[in-house]
Amino acid sequence: MINNRRVLGQVGIRVLLTVASAGALTIIGSRAWKSPTTIMAFDTLLALLALTAAAYVYGTYRRNPSTQHLIYFAALITQSVIYSGSVVDYLLGLTSPVVLKTMDRITTDIIEISLLAIMFLVATILRKKTFSPRVNSALILLIILGSLSFYGLFFAFVITTLSEGSLIIIGFIAALIAIVAFLLAGMHALKHPADSPKYDLILLLLSFTLFGLASIPLFLNLIFPSTIWILSLALQSGGFIAFTMSVAVPWQVDLGTSRWRADASIITLCLLSLTPFIIFVLVESSVPGITLMFVGAYYLSHAEAAFLSGLIAVLVYAHSRRNPSSEYFPLILLFISWAYMELHLVLFSPIDALMVGNEPVLPYVIGSILSIFLLFWATNSIKEPSDQQSGSHSVQKIILWICLVISFVWVGELIKDQVIQGFPGVINIPIAESFILVANLLAMFAFIYLEYLLTTKGGGWESAGVVTAGFLSLWIVRNILKAVFEVWSIGWWAAELLLLAGLVVGPVILGMLYLGSMFEAESSQRKATVYADLLGHDITNYLQAIQVALGIMTLDDASPDAKTKALEEAGLSLTRADHLIRNVRHLGQPSSVGVGNKERMDLMASIHVALDQVSQISSPAEIEFNIRGNEDECCVYANDLLTDIFMNLFRNAIKYSTEKKRIDVEIESTTIEGQKMVQVRVMDYGRGIEPARKESMFSRFMEGADGTGLGLWVVQALTESFGGTVEVIDRVEGNYSKGAVFVVTLPACADDEIAIE
Repeated sequence: MINNRRVLGQVGIRVLLTVASAGALTIIGSRAWKSPTTIMAFDTLLALLALTAAAYVYGTYRRNPSTQHLIYFAALITQSVIYSGSVVDYLLGLTSPVVLKTMDRITTDIIEISLLAIMFLVATILRKKTFSPRVNSALILLIILGSLSFYGLFFAFVITTLSEGSLIIIGFIAALIAIVAFLLAGMHALKHPADSPKYDLILLLLSFTLFGLASIPLFLNLIFPSTIWILSLALQSGGFIAFTMSVAVPWQVDLGTSRWRADASIITLCLLSLTPFIIFVLVESSVPGITLMFVGAYYLSHAEAAFLSGLIAVLVYAHSRRNPSSEYFPLILLFISWAYMELHLVLFSPIDALMVGNEPVLPYVIGSILSIFLLFWATNSIKEPSDQQSGSHSVQKIILWICLVISFVWVGELIKDQVIQGFPGVINIPIAESFILVANLLAMFAFIYLEYLLTTKGGGWESAGVVTAGFLSLWIVRNILKAVFEVWSIGWWAAELLLLAGLVVGPVILGMLYLGSMFEAESSQRKATVYADLLGHDITNYLQAIQVALGIMTLDDASPDAKTKALEEAGLSLTRADHLIRNVRHLGQPSSVGVGNKERMDLMASIHVALDQVSQISSPAEIEFNIRGNEDECCVYANDLLTDIFMNLFRNAIKYSTEKKRIDVEIESTTIEGQKMVQVRVMDYGRGIEPARKESMFSRFMEGADGTGLGLWVVQALTESFGGTVEVIDRVEGNYSKGAVFVVTLPACADDEIAIE
């Protein structure tokens, strides 16, 4: 049951923090807002953030088609197109910097927010509605084209004919509609939290609130002209980030990622776009219009970027040879493509042109086109995997690709020269910059969707494929920023340094991941050998014992007691064989059972099921079982294999108990590194575990154990796959002979994790 008061309290606190941060940025960067470049950069940032949110919603829609996802997606795409369109409008000189934010433009901005509010309200209301795929595609196009047509026609033919008084009235009505619509959408989401596809309710309400508040500074600016409208852009940025987290964080948590790691991954992605912009605003406020011309640093940075990009391509190729996967090949080609583009800039960028602020743009144009193509190729290769090609064939294709990339660039250079000769005036029109902006926004969408698929496939954002593809975002964001900022400006340098800094740590991070993956593969191979030995040796022993017992049963001169004992031995051997097979099966899949398949599990129920199963081989009257803990606190993230953890621990406790077969289980809540956990202590009163043996208790075979010794290995493998830990200590500190305590710690179902499911 959701506590609405607590939810609204948390939303209120976050709104206050966000508004305070946005206000501080507005005040600190007051001098920067007078620059048309800053306004253009802010619109670019909003387009990028809206597209990021749209990509995550699209991934969720593909996994769980619903009208709510569909309308959210269409609304976010509409917002991204409007913001990127305004930037292209300015780049091409269709709008003068002087009239960039007049009353009619601000009124249109308010109408834009009201359109978003209406679409979000409709999406929230129609959360249960479903249509066929064909209808969904038509509905997306209808919403996007309809919204853009209304916005464009209103801006072009209606808004310019209205008086200032009319603009204020229309602005007031549009702002009121936006606030009311977002308020109703929030109330509806809060009233029906369990009826919608999964979103983090607090973050969703936060985004609605910030979007609604964003209309207020715009309206105030109509009455009191100033730069307060900048506060609206800052609030919208916070709204897009909150909305992105509302859909992306629960999805990552479902894949097995801890809540704080999920938050950190999405915030890091957003900071990738925010950091260069904040740097520019701060510097521009301190030293307006500053430029830093370091031609040597330019050549050095691009040379290093070329080398590091090529190095990453080599690392990815080497990793793909050991871990074949169809999506790696297009990623290798993409890193190679950008390695050549960076090298081309070093070798063929005239110093004289750079000195006057003319950086070659053709490599960015070709690179952007190739990025879109290869990113969609990688995406398609995940959805429709193909057979892995041989290494030599891949090398041949890589060489062929390098030749094609070089040809593309030089053919492009020839075409560019011909166009400039025929139309000399085109050189002063930033068509290429506009194309780079739009192309890389599209590439950003493809990149986010690729990361979504890779994360789902790998069971978390820390997999090698996710991190490898993540470095591609450095080029995409860099290209978007360089399309907006002038050469040698602070924003331009921030884009350059962002790419270089990311690439410097790239080989180190990828090298560590790939080594870890290699060790894991070797470990898996060793485990496969162990499983074969176990099934080939131990099962044979059990079958021989059963065969002997059956032989005794067929002897005419065998006594009834001997036959009864033989039957019991046969049953015990069957039970042991079944237990061994279960453990081997679980150990063969611990890396997958705990990742991507976790759900809320009743810990207390799992413990009782384990006890019932163990009691089938030991008389319940012989076992004294005690459990202490608040059943309301016994919810953990795991799956049905949770029972096997405790079944193995109980079997172990019974096996090594003396005459007194007593098992005590204590359950309590705890917090470890900011994450809520549940700790289960399984105590026995057996002969205990010598200190020297504790270190090897969870190894492949427990030294000196009766039987296979696999049980505790299963316990550790499954517990770690659920994101938990297990350790063994003495029941009586300092006296191991009084029994042992196995401490299992598992991720708890967080009370503050409130989601629409």
